[in-house]
Amino acid sequence: MKCKLFLFLLLIGLLGCSKDGELTKDEELEKPINYQEILGKWTWIESSGGYAGTIVTPKILDVNFYLSIKEKEIEKYKDGKLLYSHPYIVDYDLSICKEKIPLIIYEDEDVIIPYKVEGDTLILYGKCADFTVKYVRRN
Repeated sequence: MKCKLFLFLLLIGLLGCSKDGELTKDEELEKPINYQEILGKWTWIESSGGYAGTIVTPKILDVNFYLSIKEKEIEKYKDGKLLYSHPYIVDYDLSICKEKIPLIIYEDEDVIIPYKVEGDTLILYGKCADFTVKYVRRN
């Protein structure tokens, strides 16, 4: 019986350990967000999702959008004309799975945009995550 208890406790101990160099969930949440990865100019390439699951591109709409994201301000342009400019901050929230989700939060409006950067692609998610808007980094 003692042997079984020892093996059980050993197994629990081994499963609870993280590998060297890996961060625990709490340590991961304490890491600062690298908001600098979103800085720069971004060209809109696609919007997709919604109830119908449609995909819309600049070619389909015959329009070009781009974002200019500076340290404290986001500007959106349509065919070269400024549509809006908002001061923003970057923060995070936790998903249902306790994963850190970075957010762009407009300071002058009630707008919160979850985002992800994959290489040279910026993906903005709709409030209910039922649609995405993708931008590619401009040179």
